[in-house]
Amino acid sequence: MKAVVWLFLFAGTVGCFGPSMSCYAETTEEMLSACRPITQAKISNGNIDIKQDFSSGLCWGAFGSFPALLNMVGANHEPLLHVCLPKDATRTQLIAIFVKYADEHPEGHNKNFALEAANALLKAFPCEVNH
Repeated sequence: MKAVVWLFLFAGTVGCFGPSMSCYAETTEEMLSACRPITQAKISNGNIDIKQDFSSGLCWGAFGSFPALLNMVGANHEPLLHVCLPKDATRTQLIAIFVKYADEHPEGHNKNFALEAANALLKAFPCEVNH
């Protein structure tokens, strides 16, 4: 399980840019500033009207990978991160949950975005334990 969590954190939050390939992981604060405008965007007929820029693309892309990662199951056929997303959960809903959680937990703004986003989604959609 540790390997999957580390893979998730690395793949979802590390960006390498430029000729020097300097890398960094987004903090919750950085992603919050990228994601907040999406929560305020107009949604009509299933379409969202968001600004087409790097920040919105960063947020939109990061949350595009969450459902696949959260649906990964372990040997016991339970979700590895213990988050059970509803089948009809939307990307905008996941982003709104993250933004609300981050606003309520400013102490986590300097932490890795993926950890805080996973905590937000775990709080919103915990799996029922069937033991």
